[in-house]
Amino acid sequence: MNEDKKVPVLDFEEMVDWIQLETKYDRDTIQHILEMETEWLKQTGVVIEEGESPNE
Repeated sequence: MNEDKKVPVLDFEEMVDWIQLETKYDRDTIQHILEMETEWLKQTGVVIEEGESPNE
């Protein structure tokens, strides 16, 4: 994990590789689940896209 302006930055591919090694699930399944998690976090307001207002 790298740090940029004191905000942690994740390497998505590295994360998928690690999950695949630990769980033996296939890459497509892991990627889909992580993408759905991100969408859910956006919908609940936990994640805000750069340039978006928190109240949108």
